[in-house]
Amino acid sequence: MFVSKDTAGFSQAVNDAIANAYGSYTLTDVVDPAFELDVNSIQVSAGEVVVGQDENGNTTITWTINGMPFTKHTMTFQEKLKADENGVYPNGSFDTNEGGAILYNGEEQVNLVPTPVLSRGDETPVEPEVPETGDSSSPLFWSAMMVVAGGAVLVLVRKKKAA
Repeated sequence: MFVSKDTAGFSQAVNDAIANAYGSYTLTDVVDPAFELDVNSIQVSAGEVVVGQDENGNTTITWTINGMPFTKHTMTFQEKLKADENGVYPNGSFDTNEGGAILYNGEEQVNLVPTPVLSRGDETPVEPEVPETGDSSSPLFWSAMMVVAGGAVLVLVRKKKAA
């Protein structure tokens, strides 16, 4: 038997739980212009992904999941740091996103994932190496994984060792 004096609060909690089960969750990630997105590397655990551009010409990744609350979902993709006009990869700290990635349930913001900041190198920029025949690696790979359910972003970087 259930007894409560806050029937309005209980009713709202039940209604919210039902509405969340049928919600449409959307996460938009704006790739920082210092990076190039590898579109073919995008993988999601559920839902649909659309790659586009925002009003400033930045690459956007929009991920939509329908009706699957309280479930851990992931999106992974790779970004490559862009070299300058001389082919030199800069050192420093780089935001991988233009601002935080915001998760919405319909029109309501339900989470904000701050942009990861990645540091690269020391005081001397690294000149790119020309891969040998059959060597499929590049001088630098950036990988990013978003874990929407936990509201965390894990970013991995792999650097090629200097000769």
